[in-house]
Amino acid sequence: MIKTIRDIDFSGKVVLIRCDFNVPFNDLGEIADDFRIRESIPTINYVLDQGGRVLLVTHIKNSVKLIIPLLEDILQRKVNLVKDNIVNGEVSILENVRSFEGEVENDDVFAQKLASMADIYINEAFSVSHRAHASVAKTPLLMPSCVGFLFEKEIKVLSRVKDNPWKPLVVIIGGAKVPSKVKVIKAFLEKADHILLGGKVANDILVVKGISVNKPWPKEDVVSEIETIDLTSTKLHLPIDVKLSNSEGSLNKIDAPGVVKNEEEIYDIGPETIKIYSDIIAEASMIVWAGPLGFFEKKEFELGTKEIALAIARNNKAFKVIGGGDTGVAITKFNIKKKVDHISTGGGAMLDFLANKELPGLKALKYYDQD
Repeated sequence: MIKTIRDIDFSGKVVLIRCDFNVPFNDLGEIADDFRIRESIPTINYVLDQGGRVLLVTHIKNSVKLIIPLLEDILQRKVNLVKDNIVNGEVSILENVRSFEGEVENDDVFAQKLASMADIYINEAFSVSHRAHASVAKTPLLMPSCVGFLFEKEIKVLSRVKDNPWKPLVVIIGGAKVPSKVKVIKAFLEKADHILLGGKVANDILVVKGISVNKPWPKEDVVSEIETIDLTSTKLHLPIDVKLSNSEGSLNKIDAPGVVKNEEEIYDIGPETIKIYSDIIAEASMIVWAGPLGFFEKKEFELGTKEIALAIARNNKAFKVIGGGDTGVAITKFNIKKKVDHISTGGGAMLDFLANKELPGLKALKYYDQD
């Protein structure tokens, strides 16, 4: 039985909260979307209100120093950067945890070092709980552990989708990280009514399926995963037209994926694909979306992701779940956040959970001897 934040007394304790503050930054070095940070604030405030002190642990592409001003503004408290393993004040934050040797390797010694800095562990980073990293999968085994409000909400909502999906269930998968997403596609073929594909994952499948014949063969690990899928399934939908460009950016055209040349790159789904996907989405009773359908960050390649987002927003009867950092940025850009029932902080973790894969971070919380 996993304990929740309500089951533990935090008074006088130092509490390590494993967060995911890996927020996107714009070209000016400003936070582009602070959703992940704000979603963890209720848990942080709860511990402080109970008389505990907080040690925030997160991974981030940049230094945590860039997010400290926002944290201080939201919490209305000073946030101290941890130095020499010393936790100062009510709220402290460790520098990017993935910059430490042993984190990604899931090392016992590093997990012990983290555990030595606090009395209680809270996992508030559902989004990385599919990673077997020390701060996620080993540290909670070494101390009293529980889940925070955000993690609890993720499990509650996603369990509803996993265990009792409304039909028709439409799953939309885009973006990169192809090997892991292919495994999820395979699992969803058993429970979804339609799987709509875009992005790099669709592009690689088009090659392996023998449609994009002029494009280079994907890496062997990608090919081996794709070949385990029933590519003839009528549930599986691939783009029938795509938007292309070349490395110079001088080309911008729509064509069939079968005639894409080696020097051309697919950056978006085309208008015919948008129409087919939108019609399927319109009939859905439950929608799960992870990963953009194209290079939506550039205006000339945003249409596919934008139109799919708007199609999801127009379906008022469906229960809608969206996950992943890039997908979150997209729904903010296209202003459909209020039309979504649940925005998951994780893309890969969400898909793995829905596909019944065991999450190392969740397993660790189950195995600690809470009594």
